Amino acid sequence: MNPGTAIAYFDCFSGISGDMTLGALLDCGADPAVLDAVVESLRLADEVSVEVRREVRGHTSGTRVVLDVTDRVERTVPALRSGRSTSNLLRSSRCGLFRCARLE
Repeated sequence: MNPGTAIAYFDCFSGISGDMTLGALLDCGADPAVLDAVVESLRLADEVSVEVRREVRGHTSGTRVVLDVTDRVERTVPALRSGRSTSNLLRSSRCGLFRCARLE
């Protein structure tokens, strides 16, 4: 491991929600601008908005990430694959994203 590299280990014995994961990563120092950049690079800015805010409930606080989808557009797997090749994401990120989603 390189100096300055951090590793996050998730012990998700009963699952984990995406918005809570994003909030936890932002609390650990991730840059919230990356979320907007991903939405832009996937050309979803007209459909998806990302709101990051600090919330307090009782004696606990954390970062909440709210994704709002306005005009839901149905996309086929071939359409997603073609969008992948034209997105501005790094090639390694595109490959990993689509491998995880089992679209390759």
